[in-house]
Amino acid sequence: MDTIVVDLPFTRETWHGRMMASRGVMASMDVNKIAQFDREHMAMLKNKYPEEFTVKHKIFLTWYYM
Repeated sequence: MDTIVVDLPFTRETWHGRMMASRGVMASMDVNKIAQFDREHMAMLKNKYPEEFTVKHKIFLTWYYM
């Protein structure tokens, strides 16, 4: 198995959407906690991150031979 690290581009909105869809948010929080996370996460992104940024992702490459 090989791995590579890439910088994936995001906007505040696309990163926020990715976090909202994660199992740690919408799949595990009640409706009130989701609304709180939604507000606080977007506020944090607006205060600390530019409109466009990248996030490093590690990609695992696996080959199967038959």
